[in-house]
Amino acid sequence: MYSKVCPLLSLTFYGLFSFNGELVSLSFFLRTLAFALMAGVLSRNGGNGMDSQLRKRILICDDDRAFLAVLVESLNARGYEPTTAAKGKEALDRFARLSPDLVLLDYRLPDMDGGQVLQKLRTAEARIPIILMTGFGDQKVAAELMKSGAMDYLVKPFQMGELLESIENTLRKADEIKRRQEQEKLILWGKLFPFVAHEIRNPLHSIGGAVALIKKRCQNDETTARAVKIIQEEIMRLNHFMNQCLDFSRPSSKEGFSSINLNEVVKSCLQLMVPFLRSVAKRIDVEAKLEPSLPLVYAHGDQIKQVLINLLRNATEAIKKEGEIIVETHHKRERSHALAEIKVIDTGVGIREEDLAKVFTPFFSRKRQGIGLGLAVSKKLVEENHHGHIRMDSRPSKGTTITVTLPIGSPDSANDRPDPSQHSRASLGPLPDEC
Repeated sequence: MYSKVCPLLSLTFYGLFSFNGELVSLSFFLRTLAFALMAGVLSRNGGNGMDSQLRKRILICDDDRAFLAVLVESLNARGYEPTTAAKGKEALDRFARLSPDLVLLDYRLPDMDGGQVLQKLRTAEARIPIILMTGFGDQKVAAELMKSGAMDYLVKPFQMGELLESIENTLRKADEIKRRQEQEKLILWGKLFPFVAHEIRNPLHSIGGAVALIKKRCQNDETTARAVKIIQEEIMRLNHFMNQCLDFSRPSSKEGFSSINLNEVVKSCLQLMVPFLRSVAKRIDVEAKLEPSLPLVYAHGDQIKQVLINLLRNATEAIKKEGEIIVETHHKRERSHALAEIKVIDTGVGIREEDLAKVFTPFFSRKRQGIGLGLAVSKKLVEENHHGHIRMDSRPSKGTTITVTLPIGSPDSANDRPDPSQHSRASLGPLPDEC
C-alpha cells in the first residue's frame, strides 16, 4: 500500500506547488488529485499487468498537464512504457525516434489538430495503432478520423478504466492484424520459395561440378586457382542462403519435440562454435553461466541448437578485435507459467536504436554480406514453433543481449529436473591469436 500511495501523494503535491518551477492553479491541483485517485484505484486493483520484457511503448499527445501526469502514473503501474508530448510537432518527432507500439492522440492541440497529426503518422507508419481522444461535440470528427486510420476514440471526460480497456483492446487488435498479415505473407512465401530454390539449386550443382573439374586441371595456375576459390565460396554462400530461406518458409511442426536439457544444448553449441571462434582471428572469452536446477524444456533440440548457433555467430561477428560472450540460463515463473531463459550477451559494437525494431525482419541486415534471415528464422523457430519469445536489448558500443524465453515442460514432464550435480559454470577461456 505504501508503494502505491507515496507516488500519488508526491504527484499531488508536485501538482499543487510546482510545474516546471511555477505555482499552478487550484483547478489544476484538483484535477491532478482526481486523476491520481482514479490511478490509485486502478493500481490497487490491476497491479503490474505485464512483465518488463513485454512492456509496450505508448506515446501520449495531449496538452492537459494533469491528465498527462496521472496517465503516465497509471500506465507505468500497468506495465506500459509511456512517453508524452504536449504538441503535434513534438509528438511527430518523438514518434520518429521511439517507434511506439501505440499512440494516444488528443484531437485539439496547440499547434495543429489531431487530424493533421494522424495523417502524418499514417504517412510515416501505416500499422501503428492510434486512439483518438476528443472533447464533447467532436464525435462526428472522431468518427471521420476512424476512417482515416484511428482504431478507436474516446470522448472526454472518461473514466481511466475506459481508456485502459481501449488500450488493451486496440493493442490486441493491432497484434492480430499484424499476425494475420505476416501469416498471409508466410503462406505465399512457403508456396513460392521451394520451387524457386529447386530452380536455383540445380544450376548451382552443375556449376559446382564444373568448377571442381577446372580446379583439378589448373592446380599450377595460381590466378585460376584464386578465381575457382572465389566461385566455390559464392556457391557455398548461395547454398546457405537457400537453406535459410527454406527454413524460414517451412511450416511449423511438433515432430521431433521432446523433453530436453537446455544446459546440455548450450554446452554442445559452444563446442560446435570452437572452430569458428578460432578461425576469426579475434581474442574472445566465452563463458557459460548455467543454472544447475534448470527444469527440462519440451522443445525441438535441433531447432534450439540452430537458434543458439546463429546467436553465437552474430555475437562473434559483433566483436571487432577482442571481447566477451556470456551464455546464461535461468528459469522463472510468470503468471503461473514456468519459463526457461537463455541469454546470449556480447560486448560487441551494439545496434542503433532505430534498427532494433527491424532486426527480426526478413532480409534486414547491416552486414556487408549479410543475408538478413538468421534472426528472422530464429524468431520463427522460437515464437511460432515453440510458442516462446525472443527479444534483443542493445546500445551502440555497449554490446547486445538476446533473451530467448521458452515454456518449461510438457504435460508429462513439467516437474522433471536434470541432475543438480552437473557443472553450473563453464568457460572456454580466451582463444589465443595463433589458434
